[in-house]
Amino acid sequence: CWNIAHVSFAMWHETGRRFVPGDLSPANFLVPSADHKRGPKLVSLARRRAFAGLEDFVGALDDGFGRRVAADYPEVSPHLDVPTVLSALLDVVGVDQGLALVDAAVWEDDALAGAVSAYAAEVRAGGYIPHPLRFAVERYRAWATLADEPTKEARAATLQELEGTYALREVFAQRADLRVRFFRDTVLSDAPEWARVRLDALIDQLHTGALPPESLTEQVGLIRGAPGACDELEYFLTRLGYPHLSPEDEAAFMSGAGHAAWTDVVVTHEDTTGRIYRVRPPVNPKELSALQRLFLATATEVTFQSHHRFLVAVGERDTLLGGLFYELDADSRVAHLEKIVVAEHSRYLGVGDGLMEELFKRAATAGMSAITVGFYRRGYFYRHGFTVEGRHPGLVKHLE
Repeated sequence: CWNIAHVSFAMWHETGRRFVPGDLSPANFLVPSADHKRGPKLVSLARRRAFAGLEDFVGALDDGFGRRVAADYPEVSPHLDVPTVLSALLDVVGVDQGLALVDAAVWEDDALAGAVSAYAAEVRAGGYIPHPLRFAVERYRAWATLADEPTKEARAATLQELEGTYALREVFAQRADLRVRFFRDTVLSDAPEWARVRLDALIDQLHTGALPPESLTEQVGLIRGAPGACDELEYFLTRLGYPHLSPEDEAAFMSGAGHAAWTDVVVTHEDTTGRIYRVRPPVNPKELSALQRLFLATATEVTFQSHHRFLVAVGERDTLLGGLFYELDADSRVAHLEKIVVAEHSRYLGVGDGLMEELFKRAATAGMSAITVGFYRRGYFYRHGFTVEGRHPGLVKHLE
């Protein structure tokens, strides 16, 4: 339904908003078999007709497409869903123009006018929901209904898969509130009422601009740390606040006080001998000094600067096993790994791999499309997916 309305409104828009398809039968449309695929097409434009207003066209869609589909598939409603049709209009012309067109249109049918008014009010109050997000939520709910008491890891993995299938990272990059909506309407739909109320407030603050997107992790942390938050709620809120975490990652939290309070995540790994180590940012200047000494012990001169970001791997009693530092360039969307080091007693045990894995996830979450590194230790970096490209200095790895 959405694809049919979208390709029809696209034709109307591309013809100077003068013409719409005259043949709205299902046979005149080529629609992808899966809702995450793009590219619906009109078979023929030969029977185009003059546009006579939104109400007329919505009615024509209902008669020409909706009723004919229902005749072949009785389980389908013969009437098109008004929000779905208007969502396609807003996607074609933009939210502001779309709402202006809806407001200016004459709606003589009372039931239709009520549905249109309700949808417009919903968009103005809560924002436009892009169709990939709507489809992803519907697909998750269909899976969850059929799944037999899925584990939280399975639910998180399904969410992660849908995020990739429907290209939701692009959607979330435009509006931070949409990622919260995605979680609220899927894995957190059965969360306690107090948590859902706070999520709704967070969505509203992000949508209106009262809360900057960079404050999302902190605000989610406040909900996660509230009394009454069960393990499952904490698990999903953690992944809402830290998108780079995999479903199977075992994560804890660290925080610091002072003039700039902060919270970050600690990810647990296991080396090749079965020993546990953790990857996290340094907690204080003492750890940064220890990291610098570790570099110096390998005859590597480094200079830490204020724009650098750091990750360290620590073992029992927070013994430093290794670390790296890097920088992010928001304009080019390319991160640069300055240096990585692993203590001699911890080499060849997978500690460096754990550091690199965490770097890749954090860089991708920060919106980076690639990571570069100097033209050295090529064998090591080739193993981690780096290559040589003429348009990047040194070595580069493209992030999926």
